[in-house]
Amino acid sequence: MKLQLAVVLLLAVSCFAAKSRYDNYKLYSMQLKTDEQAKAVVELEDHTDAYDFWSATSLVRDTDVMVPPHKLGEFEDFLTRFNIDYHIKVENIQELVDQQDPELAPKNAEGQNTMDWTRFYTFDEIQAWLDGRVAASQHLTNVVIGTSHQGRPLRCVRYSERSGNPVIFIEANIHAREWASSATATWVINELISSNDAETRAMANTIDWYVCPVANPDGFVFSHTTTRLWRKTRQSWGSCIGTDPNRNFDFFWMSGGASNNPCSDTYAGPNPFSEPETAAIRNYYGTIASRTRMFLSFHAFGQYLLMPFGHTTANSNNHAALLSVANAGANAIRATAGADYLVGSTAAVLYTASGSSPDWAFGVHNTQLAYTFEFRPIRGSSNGFLLAPAQIIPNNREVMNGIKAMVAQGRALGQI
Repeated sequence: MKLQLAVVLLLAVSCFAAKSRYDNYKLYSMQLKTDEQAKAVVELEDHTDAYDFWSATSLVRDTDVMVPPHKLGEFEDFLTRFNIDYHIKVENIQELVDQQDPELAPKNAEGQNTMDWTRFYTFDEIQAWLDGRVAASQHLTNVVIGTSHQGRPLRCVRYSERSGNPVIFIEANIHAREWASSATATWVINELISSNDAETRAMANTIDWYVCPVANPDGFVFSHTTTRLWRKTRQSWGSCIGTDPNRNFDFFWMSGGASNNPCSDTYAGPNPFSEPETAAIRNYYGTIASRTRMFLSFHAFGQYLLMPFGHTTANSNNHAALLSVANAGANAIRATAGADYLVGSTAAVLYTASGSSPDWAFGVHNTQLAYTFEFRPIRGSSNGFLLAPAQIIPNNREVMNGIKAMVAQGRALGQI
């Protein structure tokens, strides 16, 4: 009886746990000028999880980091000690969080948020929307590829109008806090089903689309219910929780840009595919890889269109084709509303990052067109991971145009 009571109390506490707040958390932007400064910042990031780095340490562009109120004095002492120039981009992160909160979104007559892409949506709302779309479309089917650590379905959908088509695979929200990625993935699904655009209809008819809107459901739910800026999965490793799933794939795993510290946001896990979420992608993708011509991983933020590799700045054997297709996408995005996407390999234009899913699809399964999208806002933005809801639809439209251009160029090169 005592054990049962303890379980009930534990569940009650977990159900009513308050959301973490970011009142008076500040976003600092550091202008690093020397190797000594950069080394000091890297060591700071590696040895404490008190600070949340929103960009990679760089001598070329500003390095942004979110600092909690109780660490402000300590952090500014660090800046003074190393003579680092800085300015404060955001005085109160909570104001940005409040703009995104689904609980504050307008509701319909049934007390629910409608899926109109004017706000961000919860995991349950996305699942309900998918249920409705699958029920209404003869071409859309469920594909459950596994179960998360906490028992949630790892759900994808397949859009197919005829047999024998090549495949494009889209994975979104593998990083929990990057809500813009699932918003765009659901938009793509909706376009395939309902768009009257001739180019979209041609893509829908001649390509099978596999779209996984929330590849990290436990982390995604936690980012909604408890800690908005949570990045990782939710499996415990020692005294810390979570693995960076986009460092957990078995292609040059732990070869740079990943941490062996379980408390780090870039913890690569104790071994490749340690997470049920990444293992499920591995297992399922193996069944369709021979037909897959393009692998897209949706992320936010910075406005990058990245291609292999992340572990080295050396070009891949398909670099020219990858670059041609990516440039076509970036040009179409720019033509839509002027958004400027930086194109190149991950390690060359962003940072070293080993063990990512696109590199794995390219390197292990020979998927010749593999990319990471980093959506709005632009690199250096004050909003960072907290995209303003008014930017969701513009982001979705330009990315869809980019994908159409990438498909057209891939076909022109004979790779789709």
